[in-house]
Amino acid sequence: MNIRSYMGRFLCIASLMCLAGFIGGEGFCGETVATSERELLLYRVDDNYECHYDGRIPVDESLSIQQKMRLLLDEISRRHYPDLPPIEILETLKTKDGLVAILNLAENEQEFFQSKWYQKFGGSLGWKQSYCQLIETPLQQDYPGFWFSGVKLYWNGKPLDEDLEIPGVILRVKSKGNSLEQ
Repeated sequence: MNIRSYMGRFLCIASLMCLAGFIGGEGFCGETVATSERELLLYRVDDNYECHYDGRIPVDESLSIQQKMRLLLDEISRRHYPDLPPIEILETLKTKDGLVAILNLAENEQEFFQSKWYQKFGGSLGWKQSYCQLIETPLQQDYPGFWFSGVKLYWNGKPLDEDLEIPGVILRVKSKGNSLEQ
């Protein structure tokens, strides 16, 4: 083949790519192509006991809501609780408020007040930090898509609401995207 044939094929392929509108997520013709990705936000507490943005996890919108939560919980476990078993999704409940994720903090200890998880909630900063990571982050208040309306914490399969004085189900702000909208 001569150079004209190669150039003709190249221009034909380039034109088709331009018409298709993308190469690796960016438009070949200078256009931005919409992707099916959104981001889940991670939060942490600063020295003033305020919950602030601490990172992002890109998630594909085609994943189920449980798969997205699983990615989020795996990242929380990896970053903040590497010495403990991964946080589990024990159950997903459908309530009048929407979907509620029952999150289980598992470990081998049989007595909660002797457990590593209990130690994570120790002190004012420890309690606020754990609350931010285990409640605020999974609630994803700013996530614009379909999401859980609430979360509830369990430890080794038992509710923690009385042990930690956390209300049973903590609900997401209703003005944001929640699981009732879909």
